[in-house]
Amino acid sequence: MAYEIKVNGVVRTVEVDGDIPVLWVLRDVLGMTGTKFGCGVGLCGACTIHVDGYPTRSCLTPVERIGTSAITIIEAIRDTPAGSKIQKAWLDLEVVQCGYCQSGQIMSASALLATNPHPDDADINAAMVGNVCRCGTYGRGVSVEFVFGCYMAQVAEVSVLKSGAVRVQRVVCAVDCGTVVNPDTVRAQVESAIMFDTTAALHGEITLKNGRVEQDNFGNYQILRITDAPVVEVHIVKSAEPPGGMGEPGTAAVAPAITNAVFAATGKRLRRLPIDVAQLKSA
Repeated sequence: MAYEIKVNGVVRTVEVDGDIPVLWVLRDVLGMTGTKFGCGVGLCGACTIHVDGYPTRSCLTPVERIGTSAITIIEAIRDTPAGSKIQKAWLDLEVVQCGYCQSGQIMSASALLATNPHPDDADINAAMVGNVCRCGTYGRGVSVEFVFGCYMAQVAEVSVLKSGAVRVQRVVCAVDCGTVVNPDTVRAQVESAIMFDTTAALHGEITLKNGRVEQDNFGNYQILRITDAPVVEVHIVKSAEPPGGMGEPGTAAVAPAITNAVFAATGKRLRRLPIDVAQLKSA
């Protein structure tokens, strides 16, 4: 089907299925490769573009949803007042490392500056927290366990903001649970366990007042939201050993990996959970 989309001020006609993400229309159909593919699930920010000035994950946005909206991508961001300032600052401060994530970083930063010319640290953190860098700027922690006949190792990558807030960017898990009957079930168990225990490590505080638990629902007991969820990779080790357990092991390994990663990033050891942001402020 033919769609007309406005990219960098020019209306272009593309013959694609409506559910094709804008990212692939830009890269494969129009040959505009400045916008990068990262995770494919909207969590890393590498594919960020502007749709009517709003930062948007192009890997999740079907072309049929664009309609008459105007798309701006990295190739033209220098022509905008905010974009030119951001790119100049990027060069002056030598921000770039490998460069792969930089188009998404610049798009998010320029969208912030366009709507808020004088952002404070909180504004910057909120705008940029969804953009992930892979060049070693995060702390990395490891945990290893053997439980319920299952060997498991997890590696967590975290960033620690000046406010002390911790964001878990990525968790990689290798698991040997013996003979596997259904690999999808194993992956689902590990993925859900990582989300469950990341919530506990970051937010799982229960407080008492006058002998009663104060938290009574998700309004005052914070859980991990999809926008805060880490990228998860699960690698199942082939084994001919008898099947082991595959439920609790995933939850036990996450918090140690996260706290070890926090130590790598800040030099501060955490001895209690959930993580106390005051302890890490400006670490």
